[in-house]
Amino acid sequence: MASAKKTPKAPKRVTKKRAAKVQPVEATVQPVEATIAKAPQHTNADAALVVYEDFRPVVSEGGGALGMALAIVNTFMAASCLKIAYGGDFFKLCRARMRQKLEAVPPERRLTPPPEVVGPLLAHYPYVAEKEELRDMFENLLATSTDSKGGAHPSFVEVLKQINSDEAKLLQALGPHVAKSGLTNLPMISIISVEDASGAAYEVGRLTILDLVESLEAPERLAVYEDNLTRLSLLEFTVDRTLAATNRYDELERAGLSFLEIERSKEDAKGRTINLNRGMMVVTNFGAAFLRACLGPKNSDPPAP
Repeated sequence: MASAKKTPKAPKRVTKKRAAKVQPVEATVQPVEATIAKAPQHTNADAALVVYEDFRPVVSEGGGALGMALAIVNTFMAASCLKIAYGGDFFKLCRARMRQKLEAVPPERRLTPPPEVVGPLLAHYPYVAEKEELRDMFENLLATSTDSKGGAHPSFVEVLKQINSDEAKLLQALGPHVAKSGLTNLPMISIISVEDASGAAYEVGRLTILDLVESLEAPERLAVYEDNLTRLSLLEFTVDRTLAATNRYDELERAGLSFLEIERSKEDAKGRTINLNRGMMVVTNFGAAFLRACLGPKNSDPPAP
């Protein structure tokens, strides 16, 4: 029996894919915002996620990661109470400052900001808008979240929500030191009171470079601020280790002598001895990563020699 002849298959039609037309960032941001405006209103906590999930295909065809970030910021800011609470001019200033920081990220490193960072961050932003130091750190973290080398982490937002403007100033003072290799270990002087009769010893105070920070609104609460930064795993204080470069203690020890005189002049100073012990204030690995992500170039550059 003769076998049936097989009909040859028609060759597949080869088509060339047309390259996507790259549009300016504004060309993608505005249509996205217009579409969102027609949609049902969302709460602050949901707005960024709505933009991210529903409009990612639209933005990715044109403005890319920067367009996505700007669309999220513009929509979120419009949905917040910022404009009502602080007025239109302040609202525009905040939005322009965010845009400037987002555009400063090198194009080859830009990423679409992760919703687990940008959502909580922008939801809390209106509450810190009047506090320059906190506002600056929130904006820097937003820009870092769009940078492939930025190292943003969702927990950084939670840390920012648990510090005040004075604590932000303290962290900004640490930025230049952390930027230098090996300077996450910083000098500390512990003031120890020893009871002559029993030999019992306890710390009555400590001195670090944080004591040299001026312009704090409540400098008398420095010890509380240090405890909070320790609780947040940003800092550690220890007298079990000291710095090899002893000259780094000089400035603090000079300040410590004044503190010593005050302690020795107190009425209860009789029967006890006051000593200055060297130790270290340590910026943890988590703390160093947080500072790099939340401080802008002006605060993270090494100080001039």
